[in-house]
Amino acid sequence: MKYVIAGLVLVLGMHAETAFAAKQKMVLMPISGTLLTADEKQQVAEKLAAALSKKYEVVQGGEVNAYVEKVFREENRKKDCDADECYRKISKHYSAPLITVFNIVKSGEGEYQLFLKYVNVAENSAVTGPKAVCKDCSSGKLAETAAGLVE
Repeated sequence: MKYVIAGLVLVLGMHAETAFAAKQKMVLMPISGTLLTADEKQQVAEKLAAALSKKYEVVQGGEVNAYVEKVFREENRKKDCDADECYRKISKHYSAPLITVFNIVKSGEGEYQLFLKYVNVAENSAVTGPKAVCKDCSSGKLAETAAGLVE
């Protein structure tokens, strides 16, 4: 009986460690894309954030979008502007070592190319994530395809 209880405590302890492990914080940058309305960008951002939130604590939305715009606007005033410096400022402001960048490029009538990039500011590295082509894309299908790119 002692061994059963000890085994149960060991198993529960391992699961508790996994269950209570804190998610890393990630900033989802404003969705950038051509010919998308603000509502379409918001729909894509919400789906993408929901998919990312399975693994990360996602920070996104209007306040983030405004702050990101301010940081990039200020950096663009410099002679030698640097996107990495913007990422560092954003990361520090939100205490989030990770940043996700999602870009949508219209490549034809009803066809879009989707690009996902992960930036680890703490490690000064960037990883280009999966890419996809969305054909005959409505904003709903675009949002679903974006969410499907999250690993």
